[in-house]
Amino acid sequence: MMAVVRPPDAVHDTNQPYYSPNNAPEWERLDDLHRGIDAYLGHKLSLGPSVHNVKKILEIGCGSGAWAIQASQTYPEATVVAIDISPLPPRPLPSNVQFLQLDVTDRLPFEPEDFDIIHARFVFVHLPNWKQLLENVVSLLKPRGWLWIEDTDIHFYDDGPQGLGPSLKAFNDRYISFMRSKNVDPLAGSSLDSVLKNMESFLPPDAVHDTNQPYYSPNNAPEWERLDDLHRGIDAYLGHKLSLGPSVHNVKKILEIGCGSGAWAIQAAQAYPEATVIAIDISPLPSRPLPSNMQFLQLNVTESLPFEPENFDIIHARFIFVHLPNWKQVLENIVSLLKPRGWLWIEDADIHFYDDGPQDLAPSLKAFNDTYLASARAKNVDPLAGSSLNAVLKSMKCFSEVNSIEIKCPTNGQENDPNIQWMGQVIWTALRRSLTSTKSMYNATGMTPELKEEISQEAQDPLRSVFLKIYMVWSQKK
Repeated sequence: MMAVVRPPDAVHDTNQPYYSPNNAPEWERLDDLHRGIDAYLGHKLSLGPSVHNVKKILEIGCGSGAWAIQASQTYPEATVVAIDISPLPPRPLPSNVQFLQLDVTDRLPFEPEDFDIIHARFVFVHLPNWKQLLENVVSLLKPRGWLWIEDTDIHFYDDGPQGLGPSLKAFNDRYISFMRSKNVDPLAGSSLDSVLKNMESFLPPDAVHDTNQPYYSPNNAPEWERLDDLHRGIDAYLGHKLSLGPSVHNVKKILEIGCGSGAWAIQAAQAYPEATVIAIDISPLPSRPLPSNMQFLQLNVTESLPFEPENFDIIHARFIFVHLPNWKQVLENIVSLLKPRGWLWIEDADIHFYDDGPQDLAPSLKAFNDTYLASARAKNVDPLAGSSLNAVLKSMKCFSEVNSIEIKCPTNGQENDPNIQWMGQVIWTALRRSLTSTKSMYNATGMTPELKEEISQEAQDPLRSVFLKIYMVWSQKK
């Protein structure tokens, strides 16, 4: 038996889920890969059009440096900045190439909108929370700048007559499950097109919710995917039940308020096939098959709803009251639609940072809490609606029981329960997307870009214990 021993510097010095040697055979492999892709591209840097007046180029995950060197030769007047988690091989670099040993999952030392071209090759399929990292990378691109990516799926396919073999199917299933537990997506490559098309930097103006309510989120494929991801996390936490409440029988009509992607309503229709499930939202559902007993209505819950009082056996709402003006009145209106002995199931949150670690809440997070609280309450919106739900429902005096739990969801991903970790990352991603958006509701609060960046960094600081709170409520009407 031969033992192969590598010195510790022969592999990438990183905690990210990417393994590859950092040595001569690996650099040779990367050079070979570059030569193959270069030939396919006809010795161009990308399949895109020629780009002129290029001043700065950034390559993320430059590997052996082959592409960066080619870019510097193509654009000799430009500065090419190449970054990687590990050093370049010892090779001469053109004078206009600068190498920086950086980890793309950390904060990068570049100004926003700083580069004319950004290139990344086989990077995102290895990274945790790759969509958020992609947004960070896109923020460095100048208006009218170009993003060039080559990536892949770590997934076997077979379009032959026999289909995929059992061992390859087993690899696909086990690897996907294992990597997604680390917030890494082995199918990132096949998602790139839709994610980029629906990212706000590339969005047409009609791709956000058509509403005057203080709720910002794109109405597009990545947002529906995020909502589906959030539903999967909550569904797993609930043990694949619709709520933490007891089983409900003889259900005829169910109403979901703010149904988002429709995931919960579809599950409810399948759980109660004899019931009619009505799902409402301010924006259309994604194109997806709906059960025959499910009906969608595009309605605004702050307006009068076209339903009779005491009409529903179950009403469900997820993350809506924290965004609504005069939410307590809206909640009363909803409760009036519930039959006697009917059940109200709610999941909601506080848009508010907490920290139960040894350090006080970071200054930028305190500033966010204070600034957003004042701004939202000026519009009759309560960012702490989630924590008030239990008391408000009890004060209505129309429920025989009101039950609730509070769940702490870390924003830095450090949580032992994978379902809570998943929920925390999905909710934090949505909040950060809204925070950094050019159409964000937070822009009216006067938060500067510098403060927003500090908020993002401190919320994800692994040395802190920052979290957001989710509340799950199940209550039965008298």
